[in-house]
Formats: sequence, structure tokens, C-alpha cells
Amino acid sequence: MSDQLREPPHNDELECALLGALLYAPATYDRISDLTDPNHFYTPAHVLIYTAISELMNQNRDATPLMVAEHLGGKLESVGGKRYLFELSTAIISVREIRHYAESVRDLALRRAMIPLFHTAIEDAYAPLNGEINTTITSRIDSLESELFQLTHLQHEGELRPWASVIDEAMNEASVAAKRQGSVVGVPTGLSDLDAMLGGLQPSDLIILAGRPGMGKSALAVHIAEVAAINASKVAIFSLEMSGSQLAQRRMGARSGISADLIRRGETGDEAIGQVAQAGQELRALPIYVDDTAALPLAQIKSRSRRQARRTGVDLIIVDHLQRIAGSSQGRRYANRVSEVGETSRGLKDLAKAMNCPVIAVSQLSRNVEARDDKRPMLSDLRESGDIEQDADIVAFLYRDSYYLQKVEPRQKGSENDQRFSDRYMSWQADVAESENLLDLIVSKNRHGPTGSISCFFDVRLGRFADFQKT
Repeated sequence: MSDQLREPPHNDELECALLGALLYAPATYDRISDLTDPNHFYTPAHVLIYTAISELMNQNRDATPLMVAEHLGGKLESVGGKRYLFELSTAIISVREIRHYAESVRDLALRRAMIPLFHTAIEDAYAPLNGEINTTITSRIDSLESELFQLTHLQHEGELRPWASVIDEAMNEASVAAKRQGSVVGVPTGLSDLDAMLGGLQPSDLIILAGRPGMGKSALAVHIAEVAAINASKVAIFSLEMSGSQLAQRRMGARSGISADLIRRGETGDEAIGQVAQAGQELRALPIYVDDTAALPLAQIKSRSRRQARRTGVDLIIVDHLQRIAGSSQGRRYANRVSEVGETSRGLKDLAKAMNCPVIAVSQLSRNVEARDDKRPMLSDLRESGDIEQDADIVAFLYRDSYYLQKVEPRQKGSENDQRFSDRYMSWQADVAESENLLDLIVSKNRHGPTGSISCFFDVRLGRFADFQKT
């Protein structure tokens, strides 16, 4: 039998059982109101009857057969009249099973909702044969997965909880925060001052980590991933620039104290290899999932994130880096790169909201920074910024004074005597030594709280971050 001739999945007996229980005992409405929607019913008469029951109960009026008949007014005959309402209320099977009836009716409604989604997908799949290609196949798959993901999440019913339950949850969060030695209620970053400013990374937030090359953006993003995973968060990393192996070597280096460069070149002794192996064993147990596909389109990042969420759950997503994302989710052509990057940043913000987890996107800065005497970055320095600043909830810039100081090693001027040059050179060396392993995190935008600059320790050789110990 063709799909066009098949009746959509439904069960009149279940719908009658649910409506009959409600008409017989209207107080049971509160037990199923979080599960059931009028559109869950297949029979048009049942849609009208449930709508009337729902409206009466929300007005604090009993939804008895007589009250429902009166409320239906001119629509009464179209549902079968008073007689049908009384038949429903007197032919009940069990009021105790009302929640089971509601769950079953909703399940059938979700199945019906799936049918047009797949019909449309099938038509789109045949489109090339008819010369009707309006969207890319990756875009269509992403759209289908998104619609199915939304259907899945519609199943999660909500309800009012007792105050005691809410207090218990708040006390548990406070206990967890206390163990982390700070008021962290989101995903921790492992940097106390940053966690204190942000309260951790919050669900549905888009966080931009931006800086010029060599500042440590990727290292910080993966450091945060590791800290989050140690604290039981499940992390998805999209590494569009670096291979998964390179990523792992860097983290093994940071944990073992052996630089990733030595690990990569095999210049490690037996003792050092043992340390690296131990670091690898510790890291492999963490719930981190890596996709190192180069130039991945935004549609695929969304799709793969959703699939991972269904398999394991996802508490944090990291994209390294934003400018490496290929094309747009809609497959459109753009007049300029600014528009395309703006579309990408909006897509990442949408992903954070849809997944209800923080998304960290690493971003490059324009070369304009290098032309200024003061090279500390500003919001206007976001390369091809598009709407990045607008879409982001948090923008943090990475800045290392030592990076620029080491590039301007003093040279003796022709008119300068040896003593003066020596003094100037020693002053430069002192500045380099003072700024070594010091990184400034400049939080220029924080939708939820304060902004400002935070100093932290950053071992460039090992890619290791820690709190800055003031002396």
C-alpha cells in the first residue's frame, strides 16, 4: 500500500479513554496538562473537546460534560452533541491510567509529525532528477536533523517542582562550587579569576576567544576543555586547523611537562616517555570528543553536535577556529567575507541556544593591531568581524606583552655610547623577564556581568595555563 493511502498512526480508543477520564474526573487534568496538547489528537472532534476541557480548567471551572457542552456552543453538534460527551464520561476504562493514555496519544502525534518531514526529505532527494535543486544536500540534512532534534525535545515534559526540591538543587550547586573553590555555577575554565568574573561558562552562551597568532588561543580553548572534562562535562571539539593527534600531543605535553615539540620529534628519553604515557592514560579517560575535519561547514558542525548529544550528551562545544568554517548553513553566496563570517557567528549562537550549552569559538584578529603602538586588542579588531561582537555573549582577547617585546630587541644607535646602550638593553631584558609566562585575558564584553583584564600564567613551551601568583 502506498504512503498516500495509508492512514497516519492514531488510536481512537486511546483518545476516547483519555477524554473520558478527564470528563469523568476533571481534577485529573493537572496530571496530564504538561504532556498533552490539542494537536496531539487525531480526530477533529477530539481536538475540539480537549481544547474546551483545557480552556475551562485554565479558568478554574470544572470540565464536566454539561460545562464542556455549554462551552462548545455552536461547535457542539460537530463533536457528536451532548450524547457523545456523556458516552465518553461513562465508558471510561481507568482514571489511574490517565497519564499512560496521555503519553501514548502524544507518542502517536510525534509519529504523525515525522511523516511529512521524511516525505519532504524524500522529495528533496529526488530533486536532481527533476532539475529542481534549491538547496545543497548538506543543508537539507542539517535542516532535517534540526527538525527531528526539536521533535525529540518536545517529549520532555516539565512540571512545577516543590520548593524543597529547588532548594536541594541550589544547595548541591553551592556544594560543587565550594569544592571548586569559587562561585562557579557553569562550566569551569580552571582559571580562578576568570571563573569569578564569569561564574563559569553558562549554557546557551557564545564565547569568543580572540587574539593575534602566537597568543595561545587554541591552547587556552583546549585547556578549558580538559578542565571541563575533569569536572564531568562532556566536551565536543571541532579542530578545523590542527589535527587530533597534534591536539593530543599538546595536552600530553602540558600534563607531562615534556614539550609537544620534543614528543613530535621523538627526542625523549625512557623516563620522559614514561611521563608522556602516564599523561596519555590520564587524558584518554576524559569525556572529550574530537572532530578534526578541515574546513567543515557550519551545517555539519551543527549536525555532528546534535548527533553527539544524542549519543553521549554535550556540555561544551569548542570550535577552533571561526574563520576556518567553510561556507554557510544555507549554501548561499556572499558578496564579501564579512557577511559570511557574520552568518557563521549567528549560526554558532543558534547552536549554543539549541544545545543549551556554552560554545567557545576561537577567532583571529585583523592585522590592524600590529600597526598601533598599543597592541592590546579591542572589539574593533575582530577580523572580518561581521556580527561577531553582537552575537557573542562574552568576548575575551588574549594578549602577551612578551611576544611583542621579544620582537624589538634593542640595537645600539650610532650616537649612543656603550654604557647607555647597556642600560637600555638591561632594562629591555628586565621587561622581557617580568612579562615572561604572563598572559592578559581582556574580557571586553560580558553580557552577564563585569568586564576587565585578568592576568594568568601561560607556559608557552608547554601550553600550560594556571592562575597568576602575585608576588
